[in-house]
Amino acid sequence: MSGIVLEKNQVRDGIVVQLDAPCTIEGTVRGSDGKPAGGASIFVRDAQGRTINPMSSCTTDADGKFRFDGAAPGNYTLIARREELSSRDSAPVSARAGQPATVELLLETGTMLKVSVEDKEGKTVRASVSVVDSAGREYANLMSTEAFGQMFADGFSSTERRIGPLPPGKYRVTATDDQGKSESKPLNLSGQAERDLRIKLD
Repeated sequence: MSGIVLEKNQVRDGIVVQLDAPCTIEGTVRGSDGKPAGGASIFVRDAQGRTINPMSSCTTDADGKFRFDGAAPGNYTLIARREELSSRDSAPVSARAGQPATVELLLETGTMLKVSVEDKEGKTVRASVSVVDSAGREYANLMSTEAFGQMFADGFSSTERRIGPLPPGKYRVTATDDQGKSESKPLNLSGQAERDLRIKLD
């Protein structure tokens, strides 16, 4: 349930949350050669473009098939990632109780975006990073359980964010530091393997 606002020391009661029967989204992920792609992570977005499983544990099997259970009735788009490959967001699919929605996703070469943020003196600083496509969908928060484990194996960097792989397209990257200073840059990706982006906060 969204839209609930709480002020400091305020108590709200009388809120009723109704549980709907869970829905299922099924599909297949294929590579650019048309062959099934096993081991791809699946991310599901609601009708507002919010990712409902940013830390995805839903993956395709050896036949490239997946099953996502527990979605509320509604419209969704999906995206798949595997290693350096990414699909574009699917067309909307409608999930209904007792009637699985189906979708097919096609992987293509994606871009790993490496973002570093500097202050006005050129010193690298810590900052939160947002990567939004032309439809307003966030990509910086998507992470498979495999990628999460790899991040810890490689060592976590507080001054560089690795985001992706991102499918080809136009994006806006925004960095915000602890003091609320923020700066944005447009970004156009065409399937290059990596892209370095430096954002300077004035």
